[in-house]
Amino acid sequence: MVVLNPRLRWAAFDAEFVAYHCDSGNTFLANGVAARIIAALRTGPLSEAALAEIVSPPSATDGDGAAAGVFDASLGFLRDLDAVLVEASD
Repeated sequence: MVVLNPRLRWAAFDAEFVAYHCDSGNTFLANGVAARIIAALRTGPLSEAALAEIVSPPSATDGDGAAAGVFDASLGFLRDLDAVLVEASD
């Protein structure tokens, strides 16, 4: 399951999020797919597959896999910043 780090604080501005990580002191701007990931996770933990379905519309996931690559890169960006955590599933 993917979950927002409880030590993350954010403010939403239109389709973007400005986020602050309380432990590291890092501040960053999340827009595009990264912002959609944060928005989806505000309601609670999601599996990576469910998150991908919410963030990337089905029409965007067909074809050459570019949408999947953007999703993976955006999720990786948020993981690198410790903005999201991956919890072990049972």
